[in-house]
Amino acid sequence: MKAAIFSEPISPQTTRIVYIDLLRIVACMAVIMLHVSADNWYSLDPASFNWQVLNAYDSIARFCVPVFFMISGTFFLNPDRKLPLKVLYKKNILRIVVAYLFWSLLYAVKEYLISGEVLALPDAIIFILVTTAESHYHLWFLPVLTGLYIITPLLRQLTGKPEVEKYFLILFFIFGISLPTLLLFELPYTWILQTVVVMEVVTGYAGYFVLGRYLYTHGVSKRFRLTAYALGVLGILACIVVSAVYSLQAHEPVAKLYENNLLTTFFPAAAIFLFFKYCVSGWRWVIRHQRLIQSLSSCTFGAYLIHDFFLSALYNAGVHSLAFNTIAAVPLVTLAIFILSMGSAWLIRRIPVIHRYIT
Repeated sequence: MKAAIFSEPISPQTTRIVYIDLLRIVACMAVIMLHVSADNWYSLDPASFNWQVLNAYDSIARFCVPVFFMISGTFFLNPDRKLPLKVLYKKNILRIVVAYLFWSLLYAVKEYLISGEVLALPDAIIFILVTTAESHYHLWFLPVLTGLYIITPLLRQLTGKPEVEKYFLILFFIFGISLPTLLLFELPYTWILQTVVVMEVVTGYAGYFVLGRYLYTHGVSKRFRLTAYALGVLGILACIVVSAVYSLQAHEPVAKLYENNLLTTFFPAAAIFLFFKYCVSGWRWVIRHQRLIQSLSSCTFGAYLIHDFFLSALYNAGVHSLAFNTIAAVPLVTLAIFILSMGSAWLIRRIPVIHRYIT
């Protein structure tokens, strides 16, 4: 049973949900694009054309993390799926913890090797252990996912109860999305909003977890979908424009609207999820293409974990977002890293037993 945030395991008797597999693949590519864009984002003048291009790509890709949690929620919060605590901890949580420790250690060893430091064995071990404990920047979601798994039995009590789900999502939208967005800006009387009691369980990623299951289960009208699509586009545009304006005013890059729990990320994530559910789901695939999509989807977890090795290697080789025309460089470098990462994940998945814990 793989990490459901990337590759939800489905038994041979269960029909694959092709549009979910495709959404997972697209979200994985978006993560890589985000990191490719971010590599030179902080080093450029916001007034430069290249920075503006990177800002646009970064803003477009921001939907990826919320979508991953929404995908995970569609499966883990399925009331028809039996999920006893023993299975949850022994399979899901244990494997996420093992993957986190393994890849944190691997990246720590890489950091030591490229540091150029020659330390005595005890000092080298200490360096690696400390760096492992600090982990690598892109592995942050694994502890968050572990936390979501731990509270999954509680969140599952909401599923199948539409009114309770709606109430939870309203609280999430108000306290977890809208309030943090408003507090970013120096608006009149925002100090009053800061005194509002914030409920942690509905302000974190649990909201996306529940939202994914809700949108997957419940139908919405065409008018609602069109509104969601429009808000999604506006969210991306707002992220691009506001980030550019604030950065130009500050004369340095300002990631004001880049957080995951803001309106500028929430709306695009919800819109993309709905687009795949209502539009992409209507696409028809022959069996061999379905199997290819399933195979790619099953490699996304490993691809995410390993992609930064290729990102840094290519960057050091001069292959990055500024290597040539930035508009073309970002998607092309993203594609190259995606292919290398997916290929590596596919090879690792050929290793018996071990692959279950690290990809």
